[in-house]
Order: sequence, then C-alpha cells, then structure tokens
Amino acid sequence: MSISLKANPKNHYGRQVPVAIMLVIVLLLIHYFWQEEPEDITPIRAKANLSTMVFGPGQSTPPANTVDVSFSPGDSRLLPNGLATENQQLVVNSGLLEVIHFFLLEQVSADRAGALRSHLKSILPPPAYTEAMLIVEHYQAYMKAHDELLAAHNFDGTGKDINLQDVRRISTWRDQRDRLRLGFLGETVVRAWYQNDDVQLAQILNELTQLKDNSIQEQNPNAPSTDEQPAIPRPPTWSNKNDELRHDHYMQWVLGKAIRSFSSWANTGPQLASRLTGYLDAASQINQNRQLNFSERVIQTQELLIKSFPVEAERQRARDLMFPSH
Repeated sequence: MSISLKANPKNHYGRQVPVAIMLVIVLLLIHYFWQEEPEDITPIRAKANLSTMVFGPGQSTPPANTVDVSFSPGDSRLLPNGLATENQQLVVNSGLLEVIHFFLLEQVSADRAGALRSHLKSILPPPAYTEAMLIVEHYQAYMKAHDELLAAHNFDGTGKDINLQDVRRISTWRDQRDRLRLGFLGETVVRAWYQNDDVQLAQILNELTQLKDNSIQEQNPNAPSTDEQPAIPRPPTWSNKNDELRHDHYMQWVLGKAIRSFSSWANTGPQLASRLTGYLDAASQINQNRQLNFSERVIQTQELLIKSFPVEAERQRARDLMFPSH
C-alpha cells in the first residue's frame, strides 16, 4: 500500500522582493538568503576515535563514456576553506566531507583520488594533510563496503512510492549503515559529518511510522497500536497544496539520498558540479548588468536559481556558494 509522504513544515523560499527603498530591499535580500541556513558544526578533531580498519583505497572510477577533464582553478569556487587551524591541525567538519565528495564523486577524472590528494596537499600544512589522508583512506574503504551492503537490500534508489514495508527496510538499512560508519570512520568523524542528515532521516522515518499507526487505527479502531503504545496523533493537514507537494518532494529527496549508492552518485555528481559552475557564472553576469536596477537583478537571480536547481537542498548549496559565511 502506498502512503502519502508528509513532514513537519520547513521554511520555504521564494518571497517576492518589493520595489521599495534600497535599504528595505537589502534587508529583505539578506533575510531571504540567510534564513534556514544549517547551523555550523563545531570543528572536531579526529584523534584516537578513528578506527584502525583499513581495507585499501577503494578507488572510485569515472562515469563511462566521459571525457577526462582536469580540475580547473575556477572550480575552486565550489570548495569550502578553513580546513586547518592556526596551529596546523585538521578541522574535521562538513567542509572536509564536501571537499572529499567534490573530488571523488563530482569530478570527471581518470584519477579522482589523485586529484583529491593533490588538492589537500596544496591547501593543508603537513600535520593536517597527514591526518586528512588517513580519513580519506578510511572513507574510501567505507564507500566500497557501503555499496556492497546496500546492493543486498535491492532498493530502487529514488525514495518515491514508499510503502509500509519500505519504511521498515530503510530503518534496517539505516541501522546497518550507521554501524558501518562507526567501524570505518569512528564516532568523532561520524558526528561531525552526519548529525544533520541523521536528524532529517530520523524525523521522516518517525513520521512515516506515525502514518502507519494511524492507518492501522483507521482500518481497525479496536486494534492495539504499534508496540502497545497509545495511538500517535495524525500529522497536521495542509492548507496549501503547493506546500504539501514541496514537503513530499523534500521527503523523497531525503529518503532517496539515504538509499543512494556512491557509484550512482559518481555518475551524476559531475552534472551537479557543472550546473553549480554555470549558475555562478550566469548569476555573476546578472549582478554585473548595470542596465538592471537592484530589485530586477535580485528577481532575475532568484528565477535563475529556481530554474537551475529544482531540489531545495541544491538551491541551498548554490546560495551558500554565492554568499559564503567564511
């Protein structure tokens, strides 16, 4: 039985910027771009918590039928900075994971791991570089084990048309994946890299479980609820159909990400990197067009953002690149 995906509301973007005095426009623009930005993860050092389990580099291969394109300096706009402290120690935060994913999953290269190694060596002092490469080695081994274990579950990889049985299967996979992460990466790295994603997935699975319990209660009001607990209240209904659809898409995106293999990501990642670069170039041209007034540039940039990135998480990444916090 298919169920409709519902979620607790998130804030949405897309407010129109009124044509008013410049100060009001600037304030609205700042509010627009900075609301709902994820909280920074406090930098965490990866010391003894790293597992000693290392099973080789797990070299990722580029997508088939693609041209080898070397990393260009312009692509550095897509990479975060600040991966080392003043005393030359590595900062283990979400930015480090973004760099790893950028080179291993979002570049078209015959030697993705080599490109990552060269980049880290160029930006990190020796102590931080040594530690980063140990984490990278563990992560590549984790990627390989992750895909092997995920393949046994035979998910469709999209997060769409989730039924009651799928909720249980995804919960089981999540528990297995979490143990795998701890075994390869250690608690410190896992906490720094995945705490936000884990919260998102837990919220969705909990809500889908609520829908399951409510469905059982509706079909048989006299039946005991799951685990003999009181029936969970029904999630709120939506007064706006567009909001409901956006939340459905958000849930499908989170579920799809949870059951996505690294190999499939490596095939689609370069397309996202290309779209991000194209968006930054086009947005820069709009902002430099002095034939447009300020509000017109804002509106055209917003329209370009929505057109370029249909998924909200991708739009947020594009916003962060346009208005970095560091």
